[in-house]
Amino acid sequence: MSPVRPRLPLLLALLATATTGCAPDRTALLVHVCIAVDVPDEITFVRLVVDHATRPDLARVFRLPVGRTFVTYSIRPGDDLFAPEDFLLSVVGLDEHGHQRITRTVRTWFEPDLDRDVALTLEAACLDRGCTHGETCQAGICIPIPTVDDSWCPDEL
Repeated sequence: MSPVRPRLPLLLALLATATTGCAPDRTALLVHVCIAVDVPDEITFVRLVVDHATRPDLARVFRLPVGRTFVTYSIRPGDDLFAPEDFLLSVVGLDEHGHQRITRTVRTWFEPDLDRDVALTLEAACLDRGCTHGETCQAGICIPIPTVDDSWCPDEL
């Protein structure tokens, strides 16, 4: 008897157990970061932050491609999403040292089995502008955080 044969059923059982917990995540938030032409080149990274009330916050950092006016990133809530969930979505423009320079925040939601496109614009008028809790910067002024459904960057249409 070969030494591989007794291990085959155990290996198949482990593989079946591992794949049952990895159901495909059929819900995505496509975050469109719109970059205004006057945003300085020193903004080299973006941090996407999903601020949930009911689950741990999610934050990811991405390098901004040079010369692009928009870039799209995908965020998935996980395969345990059974009902719509509201959250705050922030796009934070960072310099090469990781210092926060521009922030834009909106309220949106995940919905099971539905992809949502949400655009957030980074504007030079909001460079180094801090807003209070519950506000975001738009056109250089602090406004209440808006609720956004589907939206895209102007250059995408």
